[in-house]
Amino acid sequence: MIDAQSLFELIEARRKELGLTQSQVTERALHSQGGTSVIQNIRRGSIPSAQKLNAICKALGLEFYIGAPRPGQEEMPGPQPGFAESGTVPLQRFIADDSKGWGRSVAEDRRIARPDHISDPEAFFVRADGATLVPVGVGHGDLCLVTPARPPQPGDIVWVRGVDGRTGIKSLTAMGDTFVDLRGWLPEQDGTQRPYVEQLLRSYVEEVFPVADILTPAAEEDELATIRLHPIQNKVAAEQGGLATIALPLAWFSKRQMLPDDAVLIAVHDDAMQPVLCPGSRVLVDKRQTTAEPGKLFAVRLRREIVVRWLECPNRETLILSCSNPVAPSMILQGSELSEAEILGQVIWFGSEL
Repeated sequence: MIDAQSLFELIEARRKELGLTQSQVTERALHSQGGTSVIQNIRRGSIPSAQKLNAICKALGLEFYIGAPRPGQEEMPGPQPGFAESGTVPLQRFIADDSKGWGRSVAEDRRIARPDHISDPEAFFVRADGATLVPVGVGHGDLCLVTPARPPQPGDIVWVRGVDGRTGIKSLTAMGDTFVDLRGWLPEQDGTQRPYVEQLLRSYVEEVFPVADILTPAAEEDELATIRLHPIQNKVAAEQGGLATIALPLAWFSKRQMLPDDAVLIAVHDDAMQPVLCPGSRVLVDKRQTTAEPGKLFAVRLRREIVVRWLECPNRETLILSCSNPVAPSMILQGSELSEAEILGQVIWFGSEL
């Protein structure tokens, strides 16, 4: 299967051969003023839907082809590229990480039955996060059925994605050639949710799709996410025993505005952090937090070893690793030692056997 970088290079080579700009390719393929974002997203590693990719290929005079057999290039039976599996719709989990409900959407490993009244082959569900649209009937955990085939209209609840990959579920108030106006509600204060209006440049907004239906799922056990040890600790864990994985509810990550993929499990092997952490303890690390802060615990990779320490960065050329154990020495990293060290992330949870 072709990767995003190879796909980008193929598209760019053909585009330059035809003497087209990236914006012209987007306009020909998608009949919209999408700028360079579609092709640039491929460069950044995001492969578009099969339907979009087919349109880009047609605009460049290329053939969009999935795979064998094709002796006479006869039509293959079954669903066409870009169509959802019959009777089901893919599900995305949305994680909001700011007060106005912007965040990230990631695919979940499950599908949901397609409602009878929805025929859009590109439809997908998004699991809402937060309370941005509670006043208009979208609650935390509700399933929003997004239908890209229908053009959005003012008054619609919409799923929005910017060129930087940020997504949100908003109320659309206006959409023109220059701006997209959106409405939402801030988190409750003093018993009231106050509305806000955002005006985004049309060039920033990559996709705006209407929400055709909102479903409130039945109460069920929260799904679990499995977090594994850092790869370089797997061998040591196998030899010494102890937990190689932990499972935490997805809701636990959602409350912290993070995804399971943002975390990694680290094993503590020395006594430098006693009495805070004992040998054999496990810590969960947020890989997004890699800037040293006084008073915070971090996991640091030193060549083939990972340690957990308090960090202090007095200047750009120095990193100090301190211990809780008074007899354990601190480490001062400078020069080549500093350049070889890697802050893996901040410790947000720990556990150990009694």
